[in-house]
Amino acid sequence: MISAALAVLESEEQRNELSEIYEQNISNFYNIAFQHLHNKQDAEDAIQEAFLAIAKNPGPFFDVAVNKRISYINVIIRNTAYKMRDKKHKVSENEITLDDTIIDEQISVEDMMLSNYSCDKLLEFIGTLPEATKAAVYLKMHLGLKNFDIAKTLGISDEAAKKRVARGMKQIREYMEGLNDE
Repeated sequence: MISAALAVLESEEQRNELSEIYEQNISNFYNIAFQHLHNKQDAEDAIQEAFLAIAKNPGPFFDVAVNKRISYINVIIRNTAYKMRDKKHKVSENEITLDDTIIDEQISVEDMMLSNYSCDKLLEFIGTLPEATKAAVYLKMHLGLKNFDIAKTLGISDEAAKKRVARGMKQIREYMEGLNDE
């Protein structure tokens, strides 16, 4: 199904890696796309378009840490599915789900409980941000993408990506400052 995307890649190593990730995670990718499109054919098209987008601009994907590449693909598939849905329904927002699991074994139980409470509050707040802002912040903070790569990933201008990240980070910072004042 992703043969067109694989053909675009220049190196055999990249083709093999992307193909292996696809084969190992196709059901997960399909579930993500289908969850938003509610149509088998549209879900398959979203996956194919997402992999083609990655193949056309492979730099950001292969620059992301190996353990975060599936998260990267999930974001691309989700964003592609939203664009397809929005095009069908003429809606203009993108959505993203943030990972909420952060583990550090060197934190005391008391600190972890306080941290979990703070993380839960912060994730709850992030959940209230506009979907497009959440997507940009996730790509920047979790995957470490540059604004240029965020722009390409989300299909927006560099300036729009920069503004979304800055706006999201400012809102998060202000919220956290408000928590400290409590």
